[in-house]
Amino acid sequence: MIRAHDRLVQTIERSEFASVLNVLVSGDEGEVNEVRALQLLADRGGETVTSRPLASLYGFSSHSRVRPALVRLQGRGLVDERDGTWYIVDPLFNEWLRRSSPLADRPVLEASDER
Repeated sequence: MIRAHDRLVQTIERSEFASVLNVLVSGDEGEVNEVRALQLLADRGGETVTSRPLASLYGFSSHSRVRPALVRLQGRGLVDERDGTWYIVDPLFNEWLRRSSPLADRPVLEASDER
């Protein structure tokens, strides 16, 4: 079962999920922020998405740019919010993003560590 799941996630990599990211990455700064927000959600979960250290780690110019990116992704049907926590709607897409992320295992600096 686990191997079948792994094969499915790897197969999808070459198809629709990669296409979604390619369209967003080739767009304007707002769309690039959407990619950053997707990666942040997949790697770290959606409870503290607007923290300054996380926003900085994922390449946002300001933590205030995270929420608008999430709202745009919500309009695209890719993410949603429940009880203040954001999440990626498709669990396979979430897993594919997490596996492809170079930042998934990097520690996040706390605000006091940023000096």
